[in-house]
Amino acid sequence: MMCRSGAFSFQFLPVHLLIVCCALLVVSAAAPPKACLSSEFICTTSGKCLKSSQRCDGVIDCNDGSDENCCNQNSNSGKTFVLGFIPNLHFTSTLVFFLTSSKSLNYSVSCPGQNWQSSGFLQANTLVSVSVPGSYAMRLGIDGSNGFIITSTDDMVVYGLNQAPYITDAFLALPTYIQRFEYVVSSYITRSSSPSLFGVVAIEDSTTVTILSPVALNDGSKSYVANTNHSFSLNKIRTALFKGSDVTGTRVFSDKSISVFGGHECANVPSNYYACDHLVQQMPPVATLGRRYATTPLATR
Repeated sequence: MMCRSGAFSFQFLPVHLLIVCCALLVVSAAAPPKACLSSEFICTTSGKCLKSSQRCDGVIDCNDGSDENCCNQNSNSGKTFVLGFIPNLHFTSTLVFFLTSSKSLNYSVSCPGQNWQSSGFLQANTLVSVSVPGSYAMRLGIDGSNGFIITSTDDMVVYGLNQAPYITDAFLALPTYIQRFEYVVSSYITRSSSPSLFGVVAIEDSTTVTILSPVALNDGSKSYVANTNHSFSLNKIRTALFKGSDVTGTRVFSDKSISVFGGHECANVPSNYYACDHLVQQMPPVATLGRRYATTPLATR
């Protein structure tokens, strides 16, 4: 394993390298601006002192995210998720969150902007589905109310399904402690009646987001010039959704952690094939990207 810029790049190397790497990250935080107690964790960049219980608790407390680096649970499993659904071609589509865990736990799924919540108990090694009103997909514009927060009493895995007749896709959800401050969007070219899309959900209040797209964007009421920085502010669990001819390559920056989703209302893949399908994926932050990937081709394509 190798650590770079406070993030991870995993390789099949001996485990002892993981221990050395994490130790180096902590050492780099030496000589902070002010003294911290020996029992406290020191944020790498700011020198902020945190309680030991805030280290690897699934919540980013340091501006640089160093309190959640080199944690054993650095995966898609976590206790807190901030999510959203980009719209399907049919706004009456079925929206579902699936939750699973190797441990028994209590969970809560809520959409604060709609005053909606569902909670329950998840038995270990089982799967629970939580249906969400189809109208709760994100809508074009800034400061939307259709963001979700999912919490649990122990680590679990979450994925979201956006289902409609013949046009369905799902995404693997990433917990908040993985989220960072820079993303590159992946999408597909726009067909005549369905746009390429990306959405942002704020994890904290007073989050400043800056977008830089290679194509002109539109949020339903305002247009944004290509290759120009555009900034806006979002509060916790509020959303922003944009469309463009192909938003692939759009860069999203923020001063606090955010969740970013890329996809397409209904894309023809490849573009010369008839009949479209919904596309969605939660974007991993740039800090977690690697150089080696495993893929599988679509049959006959």
